[in-house]
Amino acid sequence: MLTLYLLRHPKTQGPPDIIKGHEDIGLEDGWEQGVDELAERLSKSGPIDAVLASDLQRARLPALRIAGYLGQAQQSPIDLAVSELLRERNAGFYARKRFHQIDANGKNPHDYIFEMNEIAGGESRDQVYERIDLVKTNYLGKYQGNGRIIIVNPGWLINHWRNHELGDDSIPYNRMPNLGVLCLVLDGKSAREIPFS
Repeated sequence: MLTLYLLRHPKTQGPPDIIKGHEDIGLEDGWEQGVDELAERLSKSGPIDAVLASDLQRARLPALRIAGYLGQAQQSPIDLAVSELLRERNAGFYARKRFHQIDANGKNPHDYIFEMNEIAGGESRDQVYERIDLVKTNYLGKYQGNGRIIIVNPGWLINHWRNHELGDDSIPYNRMPNLGVLCLVLDGKSAREIPFS
C-alpha cells in the first residue's frame, strides 16, 4: 500500500483573505518551530520514503526542513523532489483578489472557487487532476504501490487530490489548518482517507 501524507504549508505572509494561486508568497516569521514539531510527529508514524513539494517557497522550504529532519531521524537520506506540478490550482481571474472583491454568491470565496469546474484564465478541475496523475506517474511510480510519502502543498491542491483519489467531486472543501495533514491510503484499486495520528 502507498500512504500519502498531504501536508498543508505553514502560514504565509500578508493578509489571510487573499487568493494566492501561483503567487510565490513567503512564510510568516517563526514557521520553522511548527514544521519541526510536525516533523517529529511524522517521524513517529514509521519510516518515510520521500518528501515531495511544490516549487513555491511556502511548500518548498518546509519540505526541505522536514526531509532534513527525517533523514537524521531515520539515519538515511530521504528522497526529495520539488515540482511545479504540485503548485496550487491556477486561480486565473481570482488570483491576488481579496475576499471582499469576489462575488461568491453568499459562499466563502475558497469554497466557491474550489467548486468551480472551470476558472476564467485559470485551470479547470480536470487540468488539476491531470497534474496529479503526472505526479503519480513521474514521482510515485517508482515506489510500485508501496511506501510512505509526504507531499507538502497548498490547501486547494490537497483537497482536489483527495477528491480525485476518492472519485467524488462533491466532497466539500476541507479547511485544513496550516500544517494540517490529510492521509490517503492507496492499494492500487481504491483509496481511502484515514486519520493522521
